Amino acid sequence: MIRTVHEHPHQVTILEGGPMTNLALAIRQDPQFASLAKELVFMGGIVDGNMAQITDNADFFADFNMMFDPEAAHIALTADWAKITCLGSVTMKTRIDQKLIDRVGAVGTPVAKLIAKYVEKVPLWDELAAAVVVDPSVATQSVDGYMDIEIEHGINYGLVHVWPEASRPHAGERKVTIVTDVDSQKLIDMFVNSAGFDGKAH
Repeated sequence: MIRTVHEHPHQVTILEGGPMTNLALAIRQDPQFASLAKELVFMGGIVDGNMAQITDNADFFADFNMMFDPEAAHIALTADWAKITCLGSVTMKTRIDQKLIDRVGAVGTPVAKLIAKYVEKVPLWDELAAAVVVDPSVATQSVDGYMDIEIEHGINYGLVHVWPEASRPHAGERKVTIVTDVDSQKLIDMFVNSAGFDGKAH
């Protein structure tokens, strides 16, 4: 990643689909790394997910990517990126359901049958983040705020915090574009087509 942003300054979008340990290491090795990238898009940063852990699914709303390495997330989210886009809570909107499984299975290829048989009914987490990189119009609504991760070892360790401009703590937090709504049908179509499951035999 470091070599790539130096070879193509301000042209490379970094897509982070897991814990931010690799980003934190890159930032520590090369202080120019974040500023030389075009944008950071990441899957994580679930806002207001506490109640949803009770009413929906505790695993879905645990914000694993942030909680796995909160210190790395803090380093990454306070680095000098030109732009940061967060796909957190909104990833719960579009989930694999029986209709999508049937659509994949109807293709009839061995791979399609395998996926249709074994896929779990989970949100399209990383698929959404990748789709927004490829086609930003998948994100239909967003709001700008300031975000950081709690790194004190208490009950809030690893949880995301967001603030408006007026009340942010000015402790190194950076502005983040938080996607709040997406075109689910476009996302599903992109997922099916990019995987080769467009209803045609391959």
